[in-house]
Amino acid sequence: ENHLGADFLPERGVSNSQEVADLKKHVDNLTRRHKIEIETLKNEAIFNANQEYEMKLKHWQESNEQRHLEDVNRVMEENSRERQRLLREIETLRQVDKRSGAQHVDKFNLSAGRISVSSEYADGYLLETEYEYLKDVLFKYLKGEHTEQLLKVILAVLKFSEKEKSEILRGVTG
Repeated sequence: ENHLGADFLPERGVSNSQEVADLKKHVDNLTRRHKIEIETLKNEAIFNANQEYEMKLKHWQESNEQRHLEDVNRVMEENSRERQRLLREIETLRQVDKRSGAQHVDKFNLSAGRISVSSEYADGYLLETEYEYLKDVLFKYLKGEHTEQLLKVILAVLKFSEKEKSEILRGVTG
């Protein structure tokens, strides 16, 4: 019954079993209270760690969103500069056409935000966004990145017929 040790009672001057029971009860209460305090401290530490993690995650997400917005703005500015360059180039070609009386500039047509490389194609108009996309895809294709997949994208954007697509793909892969 005495888990405190045989020498404990004489040293402390404990005279009866009621005092031993009271001491045991006191030790049990202290143990329970310390366990509760430890559990509370663990829960507080977990809560604080979770809050710190959530704060870091939010900061990381905001940082990534900011970088994404910066990238989008940069691309939009580049696209705008390229569009302006193309408009100047078309205007220059029109000026040359007027002065020389040549008809070859008619192959360049700008209408309602669309660019056409040649008036020979009835469906040959590309939206500016398609043009920019095609330019990016061609750039990657010419660098040798993902050539088979990018070739399929190029064929789709340029609206090749199924027969033309199969001929081209057969020639590249065969």
